[in-house]
Amino acid sequence: MDLPNTYTDKNEIGCCGVPNIDAWDKKEVIFENRNFIRMHTNSFLYMPLNMGKIMSKLFKYAKKSTNHCMNM
Repeated sequence: MDLPNTYTDKNEIGCCGVPNIDAWDKKEVIFENRNFIRMHTNSFLYMPLNMGKIMSKLFKYAKKSTNHCMNM
């Protein structure tokens, strides 16, 4: 899947690049036959409590999945 750049080289405010909206206009991204990893965090007053633990698990699953796909 060939995707355009997300940001332009313009940096008008010295902080962040300007989104490249024109390159993404009318661009179709197809997610058929793509695998996703999904987990949930616990939260209190909309603040995630176990985000670090969940991100570590997600990284481990993604790395295992990538290694599995490369060995096929």
